[in-house]
Amino acid sequence: MGNLNQYELMWIIKSSDEDELSEKLNNNLKNQVEGAGGSVEVLEDYGKRTLAHIIEGQKEGNYFLSRFSLDSSKISQVENEIRRESNIIRHLLTKVDSKKPLLTPNKMDDAPERNKRGK
Repeated sequence: MGNLNQYELMWIIKSSDEDELSEKLNNNLKNQVEGAGGSVEVLEDYGKRTLAHIIEGQKEGNYFLSRFSLDSSKISQVENEIRRESNIIRHLLTKVDSKKPLLTPNKMDDAPERNKRGK
């Protein structure tokens, strides 16, 4: 068994997709992580947002964010399943520090503070 790490996964589905599909995708993610020996701590719906650019003909998408623990040797297996899901138009999977809080939906559109040199 490898290292147990914390990961965050943000994924976007088409804004026209129904709540039924969102629930199905959320359950599939949870089942994938738990089937690989991990556990999902957080799974949040961040709602409909305007995309930065048009993706697959969509101007808006429904955003979801999840934080989970998983053995590092199993993460590629879970990510491959995410890539196979045609209803997810974009995703980002990152390893995170478990002590850092989740990004709240109202802060999602804020630009990060930059380290300014010489000021």
